Amino acid sequence: MVTIAPPNLVSFALTSCAAIPTAKYSGIIVGCASAAEGGYHISREDQPPGNYSISHYPADAGGDRQWASAVDISMEPREMGNVTHRLTRALSAADPRASALRAFNGSLNGKTALRWECDGAVGTAAPEHAHCLHLEIFRSRANDLRALFDLMSVMVGADSSPFEECAVEQVHGHIERSLDSICARITDIANRLTLMERHEQR
Repeated sequence: MVTIAPPNLVSFALTSCAAIPTAKYSGIIVGCASAAEGGYHISREDQPPGNYSISHYPADAGGDRQWASAVDISMEPREMGNVTHRLTRALSAADPRASALRAFNGSLNGKTALRWECDGAVGTAAPEHAHCLHLEIFRSRANDLRALFDLMSVMVGADSSPFEECAVEQVHGHIERSLDSICARITDIANRLTLMERHEQR
């Protein structure tokens, strides 16, 4: 038995990290120590019998039996609060762009970690999810590019799906601003190193 990260889920994770300031990819597949607990980071065929990630919804019966179906993305408190607020609003409004989201763990204030289910239930989550967003995707949608990028449009605050022209521009804008910020930091570091080298040469 094996667990594989679906290629479109990887694309979703990396693109989301590029579009959200301070976001860092934290993983799709967990280590062996956590595998025994089951859950969406583990493939359907590797689950303990009756695990919640395969037993509650028909949408978890589809998709490749070897696919993982969860993503972890770390971010600083401000972005965590913004993204969490957007996702909770989308779930409460039954926004179709969030239809692939089974549940997620996050924080509205970057301090208190909570869990939101697609059925409206809210509970507590492990403390690390105050700064690490945990997204559980229905297994049948784990490699569904449109569904995943629809969800990303919610996370970045776009008004509509990235498969619609206006949202593509908004998402690209987020990515471009993020890349501009990274380039500016690299340039600043390079300038500082040049100054240090010149000082040492003297």
